[in-house]
Amino acid sequence: MRYVLPRLEVSLCLVMTLFTSQIYSQSENEVLHDDWMRISLNGGIAGYVHTVVADQPDGTISTWAETRFNLARMGTPLTVTTESTLIERQDGTVVRMSSRSEMPGKTIATGVVDGDTLRVTIEEPSGTRKLDMDWDSEVRGSAYWYQQGLNWLPNCAVGDTMETLSFTLDLGKVVLSTAEVVGRSGDVVELRQSSDVMPGMVATLFTKVDGTVQSTEMPMMGMSFRMERCSKEEALDALASSDVSPEVFAGSVIRANHPLPRPRSLDRVMLRMKAKDLAIPFPDFESERQRIVESSPGEIILDVRRVVPHPDPGGEASLPGPEYLEPNATLQSDDPDIVALSEELAAGAETPWDVARQLESGVFQYIDKKSFGVAFASAAEVCRSRSGDCSEHAVLLAAVARAQGLPSRVAMGLVYVGGIFGGHAWTEVWVDGRWIALDATLGLGFVDPSHIRFGASSLEGLGMGSEMISALLGLTNLEIEVLETERNGVVRSYGEGDSLPFTVDGRTLSSDVYGVRVEAPDGYTWDTELPDWMSGRLARASGPDGQRLDLYAIAIAYDFSEDDLVGEDQPGKISIRRTIDGRPAFVGERSAWTLRVLDGDTVFRMDLHTDEGEDEALETLLEVAATIEFID
Repeated sequence: MRYVLPRLEVSLCLVMTLFTSQIYSQSENEVLHDDWMRISLNGGIAGYVHTVVADQPDGTISTWAETRFNLARMGTPLTVTTESTLIERQDGTVVRMSSRSEMPGKTIATGVVDGDTLRVTIEEPSGTRKLDMDWDSEVRGSAYWYQQGLNWLPNCAVGDTMETLSFTLDLGKVVLSTAEVVGRSGDVVELRQSSDVMPGMVATLFTKVDGTVQSTEMPMMGMSFRMERCSKEEALDALASSDVSPEVFAGSVIRANHPLPRPRSLDRVMLRMKAKDLAIPFPDFESERQRIVESSPGEIILDVRRVVPHPDPGGEASLPGPEYLEPNATLQSDDPDIVALSEELAAGAETPWDVARQLESGVFQYIDKKSFGVAFASAAEVCRSRSGDCSEHAVLLAAVARAQGLPSRVAMGLVYVGGIFGGHAWTEVWVDGRWIALDATLGLGFVDPSHIRFGASSLEGLGMGSEMISALLGLTNLEIEVLETERNGVVRSYGEGDSLPFTVDGRTLSSDVYGVRVEAPDGYTWDTELPDWMSGRLARASGPDGQRLDLYAIAIAYDFSEDDLVGEDQPGKISIRRTIDGRPAFVGERSAWTLRVLDGDTVFRMDLHTDEGEDEALETLLEVAATIEFID
């Protein structure tokens, strides 16, 4: 059933590359099918899929598809365009295929079947790369499975299943998919679709017995992804009318039950990880930094530690495989620009660890356009554009490391910031006999234990690599409880009935957990209630005339400077820069009267809500600012 499998592949590739799609191919010859489907994300119209199947003069069949849709990542609009082609013989054996994507940045991959080998050519702005892959002779094309579906659908009954074996070029992987009949009404069949690439992820599809798919829907990354049949005019209007791009980041974050105080300075974190859907397996959490302490169905306790090279690794550790050092289509470590950049960034470093840290710091500074407008660019693209988010930092660091002879791989998982765990990518390099994590997005010279790794990949072959699929699935299938943290040998436990992370003595609030001491204004009283972990509010003080002073402790993720602390100057608003206990600070008026102090990896913010006049409010904040002390 041709329109079952391709639609599922769209979903697979959407998940794999934050909504990069694949279906299949086009022709100007005799058209067998010309279909349009409208895409919706979380109920919001996002774009369309256009599929054309045609007979070719040489007797082969082509399937062409174009996918275009809009989305937003952290408020940054992003338009994804893909186009793919598959050519097969009448018996379904695949002749060749191609895939073209713009996210932005253009990548064209072409695969030609030559006996038991698939010969792939990848064209990027940085040049052309070739690779050979083993080919499974059992794989068949879209038109073949469509015909098998036409034979199966009319007489299928609830409980019947049909399997299809296809090849996804974007993943460089054979995909075994299963369609199960779960309902039937007249000539409409309801199917549940799953695949071995995404275990536990199920698509619901309604199709007529003549193979005409009416709609398909599946949950992924915290969102509802839906496609429904429509006219050409409706499909084109769907793209043009999607003025408000669906936000994909918000649905993929996990809120912690307790905050991680000063996460960048932690040495160890113990977490309870619970699966929302037991059908979706846990990622492979075990690594050099992570240890599963306890495990039961749907729940594990994970111990995550900060790891740095040890001068004596103890014994002769075998080197990683060549795939972690060789250039590939994503990590072009032999690209002249990447080689030159690696030499520049590593200049003067004496040991492999010195090289690795200089490269991390150098990539952090080199990518000077921090942007969410790129879905997943190769290292060569990033080297030239100097733009991107965490995945771009990760691939560029991995590539320059390989150019310096350091084996590397890209890790994916979660990182904690501001009360939430959000999807993140970083890099691991092989130093002194083991894998050591570095994060060029942060540029700190280490990775703190708030980085929870779900998987890592050499990125050999095509695209992001199938190893990353479990990582992406896990982003929205987890609930996380903070059980314990450790810093400088001091262990703090969390849980129900947890004590306050501060003490109050008169007007003075002291927090050893956060390392800060502050006095409330005269006449104010600190509330001794548990903090609001979800908002990051640590404490609240109430004034004599209904005033409210809220103290927030907000962990920061990206490089954060004094300018970020102050924000943009606004006409008519008071903006005063200060230094408080040696730290940059800001006192002024924004959405509320506010005092902000930057201390390492944490912004302490005090918002004053009052009906007092401008002079009185400013005087109150300056009075508070004069009392702030930071405790080692």
